[in-house]
Amino acid sequence: QLRISYWGRVAEFDTLPLSRSIQRGWLKRISGEHVNDVNAPHVLKQLGVSVEMSQSSTEPDYKELVQLEAVTETGSRFVVAGTLIGTAQTARIVLLNGHQFEFSPEGTLLILENKDVPGIVGALGTILGSDRVNIANMALSRTKGQELALAVYQLDTAPSDAAFTLIKQHPAIASARIVQL
Repeated sequence: QLRISYWGRVAEFDTLPLSRSIQRGWLKRISGEHVNDVNAPHVLKQLGVSVEMSQSSTEPDYKELVQLEAVTETGSRFVVAGTLIGTAQTARIVLLNGHQFEFSPEGTLLILENKDVPGIVGALGTILGSDRVNIANMALSRTKGQELALAVYQLDTAPSDAAFTLIKQHPAIASARIVQL
């Protein structure tokens, strides 16, 4: 199931084109390049994925917010929300699976779920530095009372397989994923 929600000023506009684009983007890695804004809803239906859309003119923490929630057959939920920031209207991800922070959805992203203990940033910097990978930006998020924190590192280049293996093997790293946007 996909749930697409709009809050604030964006809800005052026709959200159908954006909803269709979100559906196409979600399907792109699953169904390939033949999916477009027109056929995406039909492809989702053929795959048994229901789509719900909602709009609210109330403002959350942002003047406008778009949220996508994917729910699997087993009930697992994955949530991402984004907004536009500043006069340049630059896209930012501001929520990822319950963690609030801000990062640009572009380039090479290293997404880590790690134990909230000292030394993680330093260990990661050492591994990436030895691999000659530069960290362009990073966003860290922890929720009080939770054992795991979430971090998103924007990298100039992807780490080598060997460096990525070292990252995944670190005792404080619960999960690691490279995302190319």
